Amino acid sequence: MFVVGGEVAPGVAWGASGLAMGGMVFDAIRREDRPSVLAIYSCGHAVALVLGSLIGAAVLQLMHESHAAYLTLFGLSSLMRLATLALLYRAPRAHTPQ
Repeated sequence: MFVVGGEVAPGVAWGASGLAMGGMVFDAIRREDRPSVLAIYSCGHAVALVLGSLIGAAVLQLMHESHAAYLTLFGLSSLMRLATLALLYRAPRAHTPQ
């Protein structure tokens, strides 16, 4: 049961994160600009996904898929995710009608 809870909670968190980011994108973009901006966003997301996979595979291969390689990847991934908070902080605030 512990394993199920350990998988459900992160799944819900990732789902909520994706929903929040999608909502932020829609709130921050004017209606007429949404198609082009969302296309660029989707393309950037796909490129980041592919690059992250390739870099991760290269690190694993260079470090001979050792325990240290996995720890290194986890650490790099965590640092990169934390670095995005600085970018998010700089993002313009969405103006919501009251």
